Parts: sequence; C-alpha cells; structure tokens
Amino acid sequence: MEKDFKTLFNELLHNYGMGVAKLAEATAIPERYLEAMRIGNDTILPPDPYVRGYLVKIIALTGGNIEELMAAHKRECMEKTSG
Repeated sequence: MEKDFKTLFNELLHNYGMGVAKLAEATAIPERYLEAMRIGNDTILPPDPYVRGYLVKIIALTGGNIEELMAAHKRECMEKTSG
C-alpha cells in the first residue's frame, strides 16, 4: 500500500533529523505551510504550483525521494478536486 503524503513528509523530517522550524529557516518556506504539511492540513496551503516548488526545495535539502513525495501529493490533490 502506498503511503500518504503526511506520512512521507513526517518520515522525511524524522530521517533528516529536522523539525518544522529549522526546515523553514533552511528553505525560506513559511513555517505555517510546513506545519500544515506535517499535520496533513492542506486547506491553508497556497496553490499547488507553490506547494510543488516547496517540495522541490525540501527534497533538494534533505535528499528524499522526490518521485514518491510528489506522487503522494498529486494523488491526494486529485482526490480532492475530481468528481
């Protein structure tokens, strides 16, 4: 079974050993958006192109799996906007 975005994001933070505040400082991504990703609250996130850009920055810093994280984000985005 595929992991959801929140799980993957939290695993990434854990594996990199960095909390939301430090990640915000290192990437210049607003802490409120990183916290929203961490808890799985996408209602306060900016439009999708910004989120994808944030994910690229996060992966560049942490060395995580960009394909897996982007696929989970896209999957969850499509579930909310389709049908």
